[in-house]
Amino acid sequence: MQILNGNPEEIRKLLKYPATVDFRVIVDSGVADALDQVKKLCDAIEPGHVMALKGLPRPSRTGRYLSFTLPVKVSSYENLHRIYNEVGALSCVKHIL
Repeated sequence: MQILNGNPEEIRKLLKYPATVDFRVIVDSGVADALDQVKKLCDAIEPGHVMALKGLPRPSRTGRYLSFTLPVKVSSYENLHRIYNEVGALSCVKHIL
């Protein structure tokens, strides 16, 4: 899944690193450890820079999905790109914004 497509130089100019990025993640509510999977992967990419959730996870209208906002202090464009791509590739993740 190619999330950050476009001109990498233009995307690099948008943020000054390190930067705290709020990742909005939508997961399958039937996967009990989905939030833990996302946090663990983000921590593997940016060790010690995963922060507490902003608010509580919110269920979708039908209850099939959960969305949450996970702030991560990202040290580089490459790590930002990795988080979008690797978290987006998890089977429990439906979208990452």
